[in-house]
Amino acid sequence: MNVTPLRSVSDGDGYDDDEQSSADELAFETRAKQAALDKMINRRADQIVAALSAPPLAWLDAEQFATQPRPEYLIPGLLHVDSRAVMFGPSRAGKSFVAMDAALCVATGTDWRGQKVKRAAVVYLMAEGQRVNVPRVEAWLNHHGRRWADLQGYFFAVTERVPMVKEATDGLAAKVREVGAKLIVLDTKNLLMVGEENSPSDNAALGEAMDVLRDAGDDACVLLIDHVGLADGTRPRGSTALLAGMDDAVVCHRPRRNGPIVAEIAKDKANAEDGRRWSWDLIPVAPNAVVVPAEVPPEAMRDDEDDALGPIWRRALRTLPEQVERLAEAGDGKTSVRDLALLMSYAASPTQADPGWVGLTLAEAIAALAPENAGKHHKSSVRRAWSRLISEKLIDVAPDTGSATARHVWTGPDVPVTRTLGALAE
Repeated sequence: MNVTPLRSVSDGDGYDDDEQSSADELAFETRAKQAALDKMINRRADQIVAALSAPPLAWLDAEQFATQPRPEYLIPGLLHVDSRAVMFGPSRAGKSFVAMDAALCVATGTDWRGQKVKRAAVVYLMAEGQRVNVPRVEAWLNHHGRRWADLQGYFFAVTERVPMVKEATDGLAAKVREVGAKLIVLDTKNLLMVGEENSPSDNAALGEAMDVLRDAGDDACVLLIDHVGLADGTRPRGSTALLAGMDDAVVCHRPRRNGPIVAEIAKDKANAEDGRRWSWDLIPVAPNAVVVPAEVPPEAMRDDEDDALGPIWRRALRTLPEQVERLAEAGDGKTSVRDLALLMSYAASPTQADPGWVGLTLAEAIAALAPENAGKHHKSSVRRAWSRLISEKLIDVAPDTGSATARHVWTGPDVPVTRTLGALAE
């Protein structure tokens, strides 16, 4: 058997191991530099192509500029034509009912809360809730004295997931163009977005896909349905780039469980004043339920200073049990104790306002109360507050979990809804 000896120092050809390693490193570095150069050349080529294909410069003098289109509502006070919009809120806040009601008003030309709505085509992407949306639409038709035939030619449902990147929207855009859609609803971002919701670049890609659909329609409004941020209930979940790229934003919430649904304008680029607010009751109508206009409940009314309190769980205007107040006053970190108690009682109790949340872990509580480089709480003070609420039996390990860092739920007294801000003020 012939055995080739290993070269430990030299094999007589002038190469040793160190020299071979240096040669390999040089070759790798050369390939890396070439790849970087190719990428730069390709990027520059793309820029040149984009510049050559750019439309002529839109140069307007003052008189021409004055004749340009002004902001126009698709649904008075709520959504504009030729826009990107987002409607967001916690689970079970009623946002899908509100969005469907608005969409069906457009598709049938039905007044929206007493405001005239011009009939137009609607395309509704149902990435979730396809089956439940059939009885919901039927209930709406029954309540408004309409029939399925009234939707023919004006309401189009897409029941398959369409990835929201512009490269994947050609087929959908062609259908939107064909029917001349004026409203396109994307329900929900969680199932339609490609990539990471905390990534500004992935949110920019989502926005580009929305623009493709908007431009394909008839000066269309593209309405995205999204969940609320855990640490900040005033904006959609994920990167702040999403809200920054929207023309209109509507936040939905229910100040009390099974109570009225409240929708509020969180952003309106066309108007200086935000904060317009509406309310609906969700009532049973065969074979499902519908929203009907209602008075805004007192607990949803807020003074200007309340808005600065931030997340929905802090804007709920809840007074804390005396036991929590005594605990907060007994030592340092009273703000952390109060805010952690508010968060746990709102988000993690058996009768929580958002039943989609099942308890919180310590890490989730820290993320909500002490986000990186933001907020008035420190991680250590939240940990101390967590331990104090456990020792007072105000929070406890959730069923079927088994450690001190597992999901916890609120086990203290019910936290009543009031208009008192004393428990939140410092």
